[in-house]
Amino acid sequence: MEIVLEAGPIVGLLFSITRVSGFVVASPLFPRSIPMVARIAVILTMGLFLSHPVGGAQDMAALINGAVINAAIGIALGFLTGIIFHLFSVAGGLVDFSSGATTGAIFDPNFGEQAAMFQRMFSMSALVLFYVIGGLRLVAQGLALSVEVIALDGGISPAGSLADIAASTVSRLVAAGLEIALPSLAALFLIEVVFGVASRFAPQANVFMLGLPAKMLAAFGTVGVVILLFPEAMDGVTATMSDVFRDGIAGLAQGSR
Repeated sequence: MEIVLEAGPIVGLLFSITRVSGFVVASPLFPRSIPMVARIAVILTMGLFLSHPVGGAQDMAALINGAVINAAIGIALGFLTGIIFHLFSVAGGLVDFSSGATTGAIFDPNFGEQAAMFQRMFSMSALVLFYVIGGLRLVAQGLALSVEVIALDGGISPAGSLADIAASTVSRLVAAGLEIALPSLAALFLIEVVFGVASRFAPQANVFMLGLPAKMLAAFGTVGVVILLFPEAMDGVTATMSDVFRDGIAGLAQGSR
């Protein structure tokens, strides 16, 4: 029995795996807390789903060029679509800073930065919610659209529109993060005002020592209200990701036409 391996399907599979790998590496949707085996499984599964035969003669230079282009497409889409997801980390960071919890910040291996307890809790809760509502389906649809618009053996020419997309997404990220954290921030602000007034009438009292536990209690008491806003915020996140997928692919495809 003779097994015949054709170059076209193999090259197409390698290009699709490279594109998905770039997305997984650059996207916060696949943090380091996810085991390597699971991330490799996602890459191989989506790579098989997106692959199609690539025609034409493929020498070493063409293979390297195609791999670099597909990796660049995956990294660009992973970074752009992942920006809005950081709004939960922003909300948690605001609550940590206002409540004084940043003094207990430790290294967060998911994002490679120092993060306190609320920031880590919000980020992990949002990640679980994203997977539960079928976020991987959105990722697969976006990558499939990228293959449909920009072929695996196609070319790209990043335009200035990608910078505009990133800037507009960052502005939405900051505003959305502030809106989610607003219940906790309002309660913490009121506590600051109360203890500020109290310090004027009783300057001998140690307001700092009294204020820290009071702010922590207020943060823990209002964080449940903040988490109740996560489902609505996640709807906005998925809608924004769909728009960024479409606009980002359109920007990358301008030079491939």
